[in-house]
Amino acid sequence: MANVEERLTYTPEEARILLGCSRSVIYESLRQNLIPHIKLGRKYFIPKHGFYRWLDQAALSSEVARSNSDTPYRPPGN
Repeated sequence: MANVEERLTYTPEEARILLGCSRSVIYESLRQNLIPHIKLGRKYFIPKHGFYRWLDQAALSSEVARSNSDTPYRPPGN
């Protein structure tokens, strides 16, 4: 079996661990097509490159939204 580093995709469980979120959040995001994925039968496969591109775009969108808001962004604890 291939090492995780050798494979081209993540499982939903691997993506869940990387994001630090719950199983239900991952599967709901997959069902809503928020996270790029391929579904074969009942299994989801999350392409590594698409996952990181999606994550970068989501972070960028958050930064843009914060910079466009009326309220200045304050990091947690400040």
